[in-house]
Amino acid sequence: METRLPISFEKRTLEYQLASVIQLTDLIDFEIDTRSVERIDTPEQYSEASESMNKFYDFGKAVEEYRKKAVAPLNEQKQKIQAAFNPLKEKIDDAVKDFKEKLADYQKREELKALEAAKEAAEAERLQQEALNESLKTAKTQEEAEQIVAAAEAEKMNTQLERSIQAPAVSKAVSVKKKWEAVVTDPVALIKFISEHPEFLSWLKIQEKQICKYAAMTDGHAAVPGVTFKASESVSVSRSRKTA
Repeated sequence: METRLPISFEKRTLEYQLASVIQLTDLIDFEIDTRSVERIDTPEQYSEASESMNKFYDFGKAVEEYRKKAVAPLNEQKQKIQAAFNPLKEKIDDAVKDFKEKLADYQKREELKALEAAKEAAEAERLQQEALNESLKTAKTQEEAEQIVAAAEAEKMNTQLERSIQAPAVSKAVSVKKKWEAVVTDPVALIKFISEHPEFLSWLKIQEKQICKYAAMTDGHAAVPGVTFKASESVSVSRSRKTA
């Protein structure tokens, strides 16, 4: 027979629901105090304890059912609010994503330009240095050599100034990061590498549940290197049925 509790959540205020939970808690406390036993010594006590256990099992199911009824309106409201916000959030996220992609594309192109410009500048400096070396070979006096070096330095400074004017600094609105993906093509080779380098042990996820299944299949008798099997016992009691 279904367990009925003195509480109802349909069309009730939150304050009433909370007060009802307190009332229900007092009822359960009374049942626990009334039905609790220190020890079972006789078949009659065993039967009574089994009946009490089933009673509390029914209490648990009834309480959970009432809890679901109590939170159902809140969950429904939450779902409606979330459904209303989802399209708006998606539009904003898509707009941000679009701007990020375009900003990142521009930054990549500017970085490539800067890289090419740096290569051209390095080549230009190399050619200037070669020209300076050739000019110094023709200098007849120390004064003439110093004048040639001074003219070359002035030309170099002017070139650097022109480059700085032509390439204005661009503030980066987004940061471009690389995302790496690791695909394990040879698990045995990877495990061998980690066994030789235990500092990378965190790369492996130990499947403890699968190991426990293996222990259950072998009743813990099959040894596994690096693993110790420990068994714990749990009590399972079937619901008693009264016969006429």
